[in-house]
Amino acid sequence: MIIPTLSENAHLALAKLAGGSRVTRVHTQWKPGNSLTNVVTYGIRDKQTVMHILRTGRECVAFEVKQLESYSMSLAIQQAREILDEV
Repeated sequence: MIIPTLSENAHLALAKLAGGSRVTRVHTQWKPGNSLTNVVTYGIRDKQTVMHILRTGRECVAFEVKQLESYSMSLAIQQAREILDEV
């Protein structure tokens, strides 16, 4: 489920989700063409969780958190592409 958000709230949610765990930026996936729409994906390996932040330019407009059975950057990138296909 994609959650609409204010720009600063997505990163606060990411920090709260991570707790004390390390957060890594996995990937930025851009919508084709000259679109400013993109999805930035962050991963929390310790919790097998990824957070996809939907942005227009640099402004966050929504985010989605996914719990993975097994932490995988390629799966996270695939999920980001699917999110862009939906918008």
